[in-house]
Amino acid sequence: MAKAGQKNIPVAGKINTRKIKETVLNLVSLLWQDLINFLHFRGKRCKGITASLAGELRNAGIISVSNFLDREQCDVLRMKIEGFAGMHPYTQQLPGGTFVNHRNQNNPQGPDHGMVDVFDIDLSIPEIAFIDDSSVRRILEASTGQEVRPYRRSAYVNKGVLNTRGFHIDNAQPVIYKAFIYLNDVTDESSGPYSLVSGSQRFSPAVYFNLTRNLFLSCYTSTDMPVYNKKKVITALGKAGTLVLSNQNAIHRGLPQQEGKTRVALVFSYLVVSKLSYLHGTIRKTLERKKA
Repeated sequence: MAKAGQKNIPVAGKINTRKIKETVLNLVSLLWQDLINFLHFRGKRCKGITASLAGELRNAGIISVSNFLDREQCDVLRMKIEGFAGMHPYTQQLPGGTFVNHRNQNNPQGPDHGMVDVFDIDLSIPEIAFIDDSSVRRILEASTGQEVRPYRRSAYVNKGVLNTRGFHIDNAQPVIYKAFIYLNDVTDESSGPYSLVSGSQRFSPAVYFNLTRNLFLSCYTSTDMPVYNKKKVITALGKAGTLVLSNQNAIHRGLPQQEGKTRVALVFSYLVVSKLSYLHGTIRKTLERKKA
């Protein structure tokens, strides 16, 4: 494993109570999830392209599917999303249920400054709700061997985001997969593509190591993952309409952009539900709240 992208030597700092609580919760959740992964190690039997993609997703934690949407659909949706984000220039909860989050809006040096994250955008742009994602759910169910529930449809608008958060994981439970659908060409790293460390989504020593190490380093949050295998990094490039499906327990990040570059993407999130998940209190509440 190699330490990546760190210019300064990390300095041990005071351990705060909140960080201890977050770390313990994430470690317990991760162990719980790896038990579930072990019990569903082979996934669900299926045939054809679904089986091939499911196997790749299970092993690597990420797959790409070209032409999930055609370019005309992408252009229409991209213009509507950019227009919508432009109409709401600050972080706010909208009456219809959509939440517009301008990340680090008042902190130009903060990670992801300039990125707009629009939660539940399908409540404001109805045609997004009608995009057929049944093929994605089939792949997920075949890969995990478990029930999969749609969770949320959002959008990201990145315009010249020069400083993105480093490699990290999302909170370990319940497991969420995200499908990133590029609405414009993201064919080189200057556009800020999604990136992931292959194979780090389950049974990963690096994840457990970072979670524990971060307890003693004040410069990192609990889920930051500064130590990882550089050789296993996958950068998900693709033309407009490409879908990138990712396990958010894997070590991942969005790469920084160059000035003047734009990346607009739809983000469909999915919950993976095991019967064992209901024995975990926090997960049970989330699943019951999002019950289909």
